[in-house]
Amino acid sequence: YLKNEIMHVSDLDYNNLRRTLAEAKTIKAVGEEIIQMLAALEDFQKKLWLKKKFVVQSDYCITLDRVPESLYEEICANEEQHEEWKRLFDIESIKATEGDMFSSGKQGYTGELTVQFLKENPHLVLDTAFFNNDFKHRLLESMEDIDAQCDGLLVNSENFQALELLQEKYQEQVKCVYIDPPYNTGGDDFLYKDAYQESSWLSCINDRLDLSKRYFKEGGSIAVSIDIKELDKLIGLMDMQLGDENRKANITVRRASITGAKVINPGLVNISENVVMYSNGQGKWQPQDAYREKGYDDRYNRMIPNINEDMSKWTFSTVLEEFAKSKGIAKSKLKITLGDTYEDELLKFVIDNAGAIFQSASLDLESIGNEAVELYKKSKNDPNTIYHGHREGDLNDYYLIGGKLLLFYKDRLRRIGDKIVPVEKVSDIWDDVLPNDIHNEGGVVLKKGKKPEKLIDRILDSTTKEGELVMDYFAGSATSGAVCLKSHRKFINVEANEYFDSIPLRRIKNTLFGDKSGVTDTHMWKGGGVVKYIRLEQYEDTLNNLYRTPMEGAWYEEKLGADTIGYVMDMQSQQNWMHTDWMANPFGVKMLIAHGNETTEQTIDVVETFNYLLGLNVEKMLWPAEGMQVVMGTTRRGKRTMIIWRNTAHVTDEEVKTFLSSVDCKPFKQIYINGETTLGTILDGKLRQTETEFEYRMFPNE
Repeated sequence: YLKNEIMHVSDLDYNNLRRTLAEAKTIKAVGEEIIQMLAALEDFQKKLWLKKKFVVQSDYCITLDRVPESLYEEICANEEQHEEWKRLFDIESIKATEGDMFSSGKQGYTGELTVQFLKENPHLVLDTAFFNNDFKHRLLESMEDIDAQCDGLLVNSENFQALELLQEKYQEQVKCVYIDPPYNTGGDDFLYKDAYQESSWLSCINDRLDLSKRYFKEGGSIAVSIDIKELDKLIGLMDMQLGDENRKANITVRRASITGAKVINPGLVNISENVVMYSNGQGKWQPQDAYREKGYDDRYNRMIPNINEDMSKWTFSTVLEEFAKSKGIAKSKLKITLGDTYEDELLKFVIDNAGAIFQSASLDLESIGNEAVELYKKSKNDPNTIYHGHREGDLNDYYLIGGKLLLFYKDRLRRIGDKIVPVEKVSDIWDDVLPNDIHNEGGVVLKKGKKPEKLIDRILDSTTKEGELVMDYFAGSATSGAVCLKSHRKFINVEANEYFDSIPLRRIKNTLFGDKSGVTDTHMWKGGGVVKYIRLEQYEDTLNNLYRTPMEGAWYEEKLGADTIGYVMDMQSQQNWMHTDWMANPFGVKMLIAHGNETTEQTIDVVETFNYLLGLNVEKMLWPAEGMQVVMGTTRRGKRTMIIWRNTAHVTDEEVKTFLSSVDCKPFKQIYINGETTLGTILDGKLRQTETEFEYRMFPNE
């Protein structure tokens, strides 16, 4: 600016040089002040963005079979819960039934809730948000290993903020990350903000991929749904983040039929999208074998009718000959006689006799051991004798005749739901995962943003085992959470949109109740479980809670109440982030929180926030006295921890000391207590200052 606007060479004569230099120095001095101010403001904004966010609400969805019956009377009296059950689960249609000699009858719905009705419907889903703190405290006190009992965590938050807060607890715990990010198509009827400019879209995905790497468990996977528009850019991004050596599959998924408006446009009809799968780069990849159902493979067309006899007495026949004998029908008339039932009845016969049905196959002598090669040579030279090879462990024994290996059909069967069916290993072409009723799955609607449960189930089947943790931070309608419940995986789902209550939370409740759509039959899902859901402070909320520190001699003075959090906007000093008066009573802390277009003052959950900051797996919660809460658990790093929260205006050190004398403190490596305390002398070096730890973990450290 000085060069182009002030220091014109043609104007630099002796008469005005001194004036021009003075003007340039003045502008430079002012400009440097402005630059420093803007730099400080940007640094401050960055720190506010990276600051861990408070939990502003924490509640549980829990089926009644996990709730003590001593609480049922209070549940019956809760009208909000009653109304939700009528709305979500149509309890008004539950009719009374008469008993018989094997079972007693059921009362059914009579217009009001009764204890008996609750006992008869153990998968009704209680939402603790409808109940007061006293009820919630008694419910949580009744639970042992609280976090271990939770089947999943649902988070209402912008996903970057959620990933920042949860990392200490779930670092290196997630076996599979699955995400279905916006496809960047610009479709304005899509509820996601699906119109990022190219660089913004890439930056959004890159930042979250980078954060999610902290969650990767050894041997795990990451799978991303995408379409052709951003496929190449996504692969380039993931190659950069994870390394192209960890690229494992580019799966083509059939997502539609060749019908409707799609066939009007010229050229190829696009009915596919992709799932890009990578190993996470942490140790050796540990994928799982996944299978899909298929019809009878008629290459397995031979049969040993007397398979249970000694192999020296085995006789050989064909499948159709033995099937015809079992039906008492001539083989040539099977199809005519059985008509439309022929295929189904033949398949049933094959499955029932799969241990005796086989095909012959050649051996690959380059890939088998010396013992198997010797057995092959004997079999080749003695074609009328059956040779048996034994294998240790879980591997099947094998049989040779005439140098050929007998492959038995039983090894091609798997249990899917309550059926035993023929299967084949899944390839990278998935043309069988689109259901006819996807719009009805889970009992919620998310136009163009809903993935089939069968698709997610196959991804999880390929990458995880039961009990392992799955993360999805573009959760949408919570398809991945629903599938995890049904397939007995743990999950973390993060969704930011305003439809959180009406779509993902509702779907999780439907699933806990026993939703019958999607992959329910595959996993014989009946319902039941515990899911925790939380809402986080967002960056906009942080900005709404800024306050200024008064400058010396300033005419204004901005003060906050003792129970209100505010972030200090002090451009002179970046040291003091927020006042800590609110730590005196952590149970009444308030912030301004936006809900849609409305901003209201809301009490936030300091206790839950600190649990996540510490990475605490909560085992027990207690409320031993009015104004006092105790949390016990183990951090991710293995430290047994006790946290004592109190309203310091009502709970003294003596009352805390009385509580400590009632529990065994020896197993705990660290004990946190808020407020000034003199109890350090009796805690053998275990005492930690809550305020200092809270602020250290909450704010970004240089």
